[in-house]
Amino acid sequence: MQTSSSADLAVTAKQQREHYNERLEDRVRSVQIETEAKTKELLMSNFEKKELEQQQKYQEMVTSMQSQYESLAEARKAEAEASIEKLRRFEAEYISRTEHAKEV
Repeated sequence: MQTSSSADLAVTAKQQREHYNERLEDRVRSVQIETEAKTKELLMSNFEKKELEQQQKYQEMVTSMQSQYESLAEARKAEAEASIEKLRRFEAEYISRTEHAKEV
């Protein structure tokens, strides 16, 4: 009977080790899955943050370029208006001098 008990104890001990090893493997898989999920979440969060920063920088660049373009357009418009006004004054003075020369 002792051999049967020893055999039973050996089988029970082997089953316990196998059960322990299975539980350990399950726990390791669970931790790996949890770690991968947290890592993926962190990476996505960092990616989204960087993507948002890039979008903000792009928007700032676009706004700056629009502002510069508008300033340049206003400056060119002012230059054109000044040139037209200068031409009008020149024409008026030319006409005035021409008429004065006719009178004399």
